[in-house]
Amino acid sequence: MCRLLFLSLTIGLSMSLSQPAIAGLGAASNKVQTKFETWCGKKYNKCTVNFSQNALKVVGKGTGADGIRPTQMLSFSSTTNTKQKKRRRNYTFVINYQEAGNNLTGKFIFSDPKVANNFRKALVNFCPKCIRYGNWVGL
Repeated sequence: MCRLLFLSLTIGLSMSLSQPAIAGLGAASNKVQTKFETWCGKKYNKCTVNFSQNALKVVGKGTGADGIRPTQMLSFSSTTNTKQKKRRRNYTFVINYQEAGNNLTGKFIFSDPKVANNFRKALVNFCPKCIRYGNWVGL
């Protein structure tokens, strides 16, 4: 009796493990924006930030960088000037990363709160283990 129970449990378990895995939710899954038009370093210095699975790249005037990998990113922070009226606020992100043994920072400034919120989501998606600082008021 015990052998029969053990045999049936073993067969049942092996059949359940051989079932194909379901991958994703298709159109119902959350899509994360991966390309952003923003200001880099200082206000009105236009650039484009692109996120891929293995790199965050900046393209724009005065940028010769090839990007960083998620393993290089240490943390990111966000600040919002809440004393300004909402339509005049800037949303500033500072990314701390390592390159060639040096700790460096990159600064990105947004004026649209929806785009800033999408950028924050893209940062979290790009580096989920990174430390996050800052106020998220208005996002």
